[in-house]
Amino acid sequence: MVYHDLVTSSLEELTDRDFHERLWFGKIPGMVGSYVEAVEGLFTDSGLSDALKEGPVYSAEIDDLFGVLSKQLRAVDEDQYLPELIADPAFARARETAQSIRDALASRERDAPKA
Repeated sequence: MVYHDLVTSSLEELTDRDFHERLWFGKIPGMVGSYVEAVEGLFTDSGLSDALKEGPVYSAEIDDLFGVLSKQLRAVDEDQYLPELIADPAFARARETAQSIRDALASRERDAPKA
């Protein structure tokens, strides 16, 4: 089972550089987060990683993009100083891919037949 709401919120967190800076630096009262938590939320906590191993989840195109995103995120050195992590070109590429996934999921939802 995939918790789609967690997938969506994790993608939102990963795509928004301004939000990273505010959340991960503790500038949002009552909220804390980190790069690792965002990645774990997307792939592990949501059940997405396991579901992708078992078979199709969203569509071939979207599932392939999740594979690309996973590889891109593994290329980011999560141990670097936070400002450097946020500015890391590898993370910038991952943000772009995460945005592509968000756009594809939004389009999929718009085009889905209404019950």
